[in-house]
Amino acid sequence: MELTPATTAPSPTSVPVHELKLIRRKECPATMAKETGSKENGTTSTNLPTFVINLARATERLADFELGRQNHQWEVSIFNAIDRRHLRVAESSPTHKLVQHRDDSSIRLYNVPDRAGKLSLSLGHIACALSHMALWQKVVTEGLPHACIFEDDAQILSPWWHQPWPATADFIFLSNRVPGLVPQHIQSTDKLEAHLAAHPYIPLAPGCGTEAYIVTQQGARKALAIMSEMYLPVDLQLLSCAHGSRLIQHSLLADKLPAMPELEMWTTSHFFTQHPNDWPSYVNER
Repeated sequence: MELTPATTAPSPTSVPVHELKLIRRKECPATMAKETGSKENGTTSTNLPTFVINLARATERLADFELGRQNHQWEVSIFNAIDRRHLRVAESSPTHKLVQHRDDSSIRLYNVPDRAGKLSLSLGHIACALSHMALWQKVVTEGLPHACIFEDDAQILSPWWHQPWPATADFIFLSNRVPGLVPQHIQSTDKLEAHLAAHPYIPLAPGCGTEAYIVTQQGARKALAIMSEMYLPVDLQLLSCAHGSRLIQHSLLADKLPAMPELEMWTTSHFFTQHPNDWPSYVNER
């Protein structure tokens, strides 16, 4: 898989730590699913190409996903996941592992040591990352402005609300496992409700889960560059580059390499999908 270089983007304005607090969002009300937004403040989500990553042998997971998709009116194309059983270690040394697809050597990824100096990632981690990267490459190659990507264990709760997102966004997370940040002065429930109603997207805080997100064209280019060498699971490596996580102290900050681009990451103020448990959401977990 040939990677596409990142494009240069201006860094977002820093916000002092003490002015923000982390929140856990609640399920999107049914009324919000019917709303439509203008194009004045960001990019519209109309005609959103949507894919679900699924292993061909994981038929029960796809069946569960399909129930949610039908109940909540998403139009989703199946994207065949790269199977860890089809990967092999082509090179191995203390400094790196080169993992390749057995039938297509262009599908490859370098695993390099983490901060502890260990090559700790499994073939399942790498297959999961390669599956996401293949879709990012599709976004870049086909010139798609954006795409919505699910893993097959995401549970869709409500239809997309078609609210425009910030024009400079690289990623927008839709899951209940990715928290957001709101101004610290908002303490009461009423103020929080009003803030979330007025702000459909909020800055990302350190979280986890690539089971449901939107990636933009510029975000796909940056993400491919970030994953050119892999040392963390795909969600954590992306989150180490999230500008939102820089607003509060978090251990992920130390994992970002200096040469990596900065990702502008947002999360919806009300989540549209949930994960059935707090376990990792790897499409190659078994």
